[in-house]
Amino acid sequence: MQLRNTKKVAFGLLAGLAGFAAYRFYRDRSNVLRTVSKVELEKYAGKWYEIARIPSTFEQDLVNTTATYSLREDGNMEVINEGRVLDPSGELKQTQALAWLPNANEPGKLKVRFFGLFTTDYWILDLDGEYQYALVGSPTRKFLWILSRTPSMRDDIYRLLVAKAKAKGFDVDELERVVQDYKSDLVEI
Repeated sequence: MQLRNTKKVAFGLLAGLAGFAAYRFYRDRSNVLRTVSKVELEKYAGKWYEIARIPSTFEQDLVNTTATYSLREDGNMEVINEGRVLDPSGELKQTQALAWLPNANEPGKLKVRFFGLFTTDYWILDLDGEYQYALVGSPTRKFLWILSRTPSMRDDIYRLLVAKAKAKGFDVDELERVVQDYKSDLVEI
C-alpha cells in the first residue's frame, strides 16, 4: 500500500514539473518582445523628440528631450541625447553615445554604448512607414520611449502607440508625458 502511495506522489510530482515546464515554455514564447522587421538607418537618422517615457534616473527632471542620430562612415550611428533641467530654459544636459546593429538579420535590435562604459539594448518596436514616429523600448520592459519627428504628436497616434506598448507587456501606467516647450526659444522682432 505504501509503495502505491509513493508511486502516486512521484507521478504527481512529475506531472506538476511537466506542467510547470510547459507553462514556462508557453509563457516565455508568448512574452517574446517583437521588433520591427525593417529599419533603414539613413531614414532613422535625424532628430527625434521624446513625447513620453517610462521614467529613468538618467532622464530625471529633463524636459525638451531629444535624440539626434547621425550615420558614421563605419555604418554605426552617433547619438546625441539632449534635455533641459526642470524648465525649457533650464541648464542643457547632453550625452553622446554610439549605436550599432549587432545582427543585420534583426534590424530593429540596436545596441547603444554610453560614455564608452556601458551598453544597453535599444529595440525599435514600432516605426511609422514615413519615419515620423517610433516606439522604442528594452527587452526587460524597464525602458520605453514614444518618439516623434516633431515636438508634439496627435492624440490618436499617441493612444495607438500606448496600446501597442501595453500589448507588448510594458507597464504603460508608468508612462509620463515629456514637456516639449520651445516658446522660450522664440525671439521677438
